[in-house]
Amino acid sequence: MAQILANLTVGWERLHPRQPLSISANTAEELVSGLKSRRYDAILIDHADFLKEFDGRVVSDAPLALIGDHRIMAELKGDVAKFLQRHPLALPSVKSGIRQHAMHYLEGVLGPLTPSKLRLMEMDSIPVIINLVTRHGYLSILPEPVVARLPFPITQYPLGAEHRQILSFVWRRNTFAPKMLNEMVSLLTEDSA
Repeated sequence: MAQILANLTVGWERLHPRQPLSISANTAEELVSGLKSRRYDAILIDHADFLKEFDGRVVSDAPLALIGDHRIMAELKGDVAKFLQRHPLALPSVKSGIRQHAMHYLEGVLGPLTPSKLRLMEMDSIPVIINLVTRHGYLSILPEPVVARLPFPITQYPLGAEHRQILSFVWRRNTFAPKMLNEMVSLLTEDSA
């Protein structure tokens, strides 16, 4: 998401230098509420289900992976449940779409989750999560493309096609002229590799 928002910021400045752009972070519910109240002109949310009164487009659809330092991940020899129980896990908070997908995966592997089954650290900073993974032996679940760009020896274990992070750009109908809307969607979907 950071790369998508950076692309939007730089592109917006280039295309509309005299028109300010403001980016705010909130939960999906707060963003939708802000869109309804016209506090926001458009939002980026981590799912594809938005109200019929809005228009939107999926701008990113990335598979999720269990990640860890390559030495830790080398211990994964087949029994994923035992592996997950041996290592602490750092995940974004429950307000995050990643966390919701991660919990669905973890419950599928471990059954109902309890503190005795899983050592979980909640952290809403991806850089801190990456530090916990690369320097302190934690595991995490993050989008595969994000991890692939990192300059660290991280191994990914894909979770399967049903576990994905979807980001949707959503706006109130008739908010943007078609040209501006196409520019914004183009900036949000720009390949950042």
